[in-house]
Amino acid sequence: MMKEYIRCMLAGILFMTGCAVSDETKSSDSAGETEHAETEKTGKSNADTEMIQIEQKGPYGKISLSLPEDWDYTLCPVDDANLVNADYGIQFHPSHTEGCIELGYSSMFGVCGTGLQEEKATIAGQDALIGTYDNHERWSFISFTDCKIVALNCSAETWTDKEFEKAMHILHTFSFAEEEKEGAIGFYQPDSEDISIGLEVSVTNITSEGAIIHFNQFDDTKTNALFYGEDFTLEKKNGEDWISVPRHEDIAITAIAYGIPLMEISEHPYEWKYMYGSLESGEYRLGIHVMEENNEYMDHMVYAHFIIADDQ
Repeated sequence: MMKEYIRCMLAGILFMTGCAVSDETKSSDSAGETEHAETEKTGKSNADTEMIQIEQKGPYGKISLSLPEDWDYTLCPVDDANLVNADYGIQFHPSHTEGCIELGYSSMFGVCGTGLQEEKATIAGQDALIGTYDNHERWSFISFTDCKIVALNCSAETWTDKEFEKAMHILHTFSFAEEEKEGAIGFYQPDSEDISIGLEVSVTNITSEGAIIHFNQFDDTKTNALFYGEDFTLEKKNGEDWISVPRHEDIAITAIAYGIPLMEISEHPYEWKYMYGSLESGEYRLGIHVMEENNEYMDHMVYAHFIIADDQ
């Protein structure tokens, strides 16, 4: 619910938020990254520093940058639990420090004007806005205006001035290749929620054959029981129109009702390969009938939107 508001508020409190570094955090000399890294020399410091090229692909394009060998990083694909704000991206920081810079694609990034100062800049050859909240010495975010890439300062306040300056040098190596897309992602649309029943749906773990739908009942004033079933609709966007994906014939659907708990987030897996087959690349929406028990049953339709960037 109200995802735009949540995104907006997030930017203002980033200095209070730490980036979790999981067991998947990779040192720049990790053998597991050899397929991503190309070592090169750079003249950005007084002495030559070994740099590695790292990249994270996603459904909107590929994010790349060069890191010094003594910095650590975490590659964060879509749905990664480490992500603070981005849909996917790269988190990096000097070894043995807390906090990080998260560089990622953010489809719904917004800022709150209270206490915000912004200045225009050119970084990595691209127009950008550098935002700083409440007169902090360090910037809070950098948004690249043409490609929805955002760099967030996630509790990097304890870094030395030299380390933070180095982070800016790293951002100057950033590039975004919109044509190199892979994977799938869900995203919010107005028809993803129905405020009359206080319900929003979202989608994760998307493949060409299925996904997990999340039900978020967020309004404690809506107390009528809500139910859904195994049946659903699937449509593909064609221009401005939604076209029904053809169903296989002679499909049997289990007649069962699942309750949606009030003021909780629940989930249910849907597999469409038996009804629709494997989906090709494109933009889709999955429609779910939600029944509201209010003396009589009322039918509500909510949609989980997603993009499949390539044939998986």
